[in-house]
Amino acid sequence: MITSTDRTLATRQPLEGWTPSEDMFLSNFEIWSRQSGGERQQLVEVALRAKDDAFRAALADRDPSGALNWLPHGRALEVIDAWHCCTDITLDELRVCLAEQWARAEYPHQFGVRRLVGLLKAAGFFSDEPGIVRPTEPLTAYRGAPSERRLGMSWSTSLDTAIWFAKRYNLMSSVGRVFVAEVPPQHVFAILSGRSESEVVVNPRGLRNVREMPI
Repeated sequence: MITSTDRTLATRQPLEGWTPSEDMFLSNFEIWSRQSGGERQQLVEVALRAKDDAFRAALADRDPSGALNWLPHGRALEVIDAWHCCTDITLDELRVCLAEQWARAEYPHQFGVRRLVGLLKAAGFFSDEPGIVRPTEPLTAYRGAPSERRLGMSWSTSLDTAIWFAKRYNLMSSVGRVFVAEVPPQHVFAILSGRSESEVVVNPRGLRNVREMPI
């Protein structure tokens, strides 16, 4: 659940140097995220000031995932992590937030793979479809990416989806390739269908027999 911590933060005076205009949000965020001591608390405070009224209204309704929709793209994962570390959300709420917000983070690896793996391990398996459970057998998964990004977290059970991503990289002046790997069940963090990509979120260290496929 959302605790009184969030509502208390909402009433505090702005931190020194705070610029409330939306175009300054990211620069302030980057400055604060590099500070030591109290970083996670400041992340929550920054979040509360993003689309301030709507964000706090969603929190008051005990709708943390809805509140996250008012944040700039790519910032939700950091706030989810802050809430989790402060025990401000339950495990069920954590899984819902991750399932609904993962797709909004176009490049989730920018959050930091080590931090993401830790957060997803804490959450346990999640999905955006009811009734989907963690597989009991290894999955065969595919990924379209340049060679240097082959060990990412986002894979797909659809070869066609991986080919599409590989071709998209080719259009962006990179050399897109298609890779296939086996993923043991314990390294499958999520199965997501929201973008019709048959996405499988994995622990990259758990990938087995990664190899390139001709396309």
